[in-house]
Amino acid sequence: MTRDRRILLIVCALAAAVLGAWWASRLRAPAGRGIALAQGTLLVPARSIGALDLVDQYGQRFTEARLAGRWSVVYFGFTTCPMICPTTMAVLRDFAGRVRGLPPKSRPQVILITVDPAHDTPQVLGRYVAAFDPGFLGLSGTSAALDAAADKFSVARGPAASGGSIDHSATLFIVDPGAAVRAIFTPPHSAAALAEDYRRLAGRAVGG
Repeated sequence: MTRDRRILLIVCALAAAVLGAWWASRLRAPAGRGIALAQGTLLVPARSIGALDLVDQYGQRFTEARLAGRWSVVYFGFTTCPMICPTTMAVLRDFAGRVRGLPPKSRPQVILITVDPAHDTPQVLGRYVAAFDPGFLGLSGTSAALDAAADKFSVARGPAASGGSIDHSATLFIVDPGAAVRAIFTPPHSAAALAEDYRRLAGRAVGG
């Protein structure tokens, strides 16, 4: 690996951490009743996402209705991301293995939503997420639809200063069966802590 590439990867990692911290500071929940999380920030009340109009890797429409009735873990990234995305996706793969033994209704769907619609077609996303876990979903769509989705999650993103890449927050979102963000997780991520917090959240009744 060249010196310039190492510097670029370090800059990307620092930028993702800063963006994640900035997002968390915007949406950090006020003090209130709730369970204690090991790593995540509980949102009280949970933040409704609203309408989505995306497409999964199978070409099927993905709206907010597909979030209702089950838990989800959502991440925004892109398939050509050099370090942050594959690292986060590997954490999600480990997390998925840790919660696979939960009852079917409590198992989450893990979703990657692209921030690079020019490159990440449904087919490209399908190959990418399947390399981590065949059960993961990859969502694409029009630039307008993806911008709207990122705004609903308050995801910070934009062109990298070095060009040819995309800076974006590495925040993970736990979405409850009411299609509302229940908790956020900023890096550095731990699959064990994420699984521990998820089990606590999924054990609560929606709206609790």
